[in-house]
Amino acid sequence: MTPPFFDISRPLHDATPVWDGDTAYRFALGWNMAHGASVNVGAVTLSLHTGTHVDAPFHFDPDGATVDTLDLSVFVGAARVVDATGHDPIGVERFRDVD
Repeated sequence: MTPPFFDISRPLHDATPVWDGDTAYRFALGWNMAHGASVNVGAVTLSLHTGTHVDAPFHFDPDGATVDTLDLSVFVGAARVVDATGHDPIGVERFRDVD
């Protein structure tokens, strides 16, 4: 029997935190049916480090693998999800003795 899969990624919204000085998440409709357009067409602006993401080795090693070459199987498996709401900054102590 295949175990269930749970998507642990967090939804993006205008208040999604970003690294200081990084590009904040923004969604905007360029074409809007409510304003007479024939369809709704949106645009997304964000840094690659916004929300749930992975840093490819290339992020810190100029000769490292880029995200499009990573083996996706390493992203499937057991995970521990820790609620760090209200902890700013989030330090290593937040992850000690977490059940």
